[in-house]
Amino acid sequence: MTLYLLLSQFLNLLPWLLAGLVLGAVYFVLLGRTVAAIEADAGWRRAAVFVGLRLVLATGAFALAAMQGTAPLILTLLGFIAARMIAIRRVKGQG
Repeated sequence: MTLYLLLSQFLNLLPWLLAGLVLGAVYFVLLGRTVAAIEADAGWRRAAVFVGLRLVLATGAFALAAMQGTAPLILTLLGFIAARMIAIRRVKGQG
């Protein structure tokens, strides 16, 4: 394969990596809100809403990526993992 074709394929798959980053960012914000609701004793319903949102969001996004093929699924997962690493570093920096 030529460099042009490789670059073209990468650029076609780049949105999946970015989608994984956004998915991960939203997921971990909702996780933080879940923890805050539990700590504040805001009631189990509020925490359950955030858990449900996380489940639906992640399942839907990964299912959509999987329907597009292996590469989109892997790149979405890599973006999600990158967002997880960023979230962990931010939390460790607060403590």
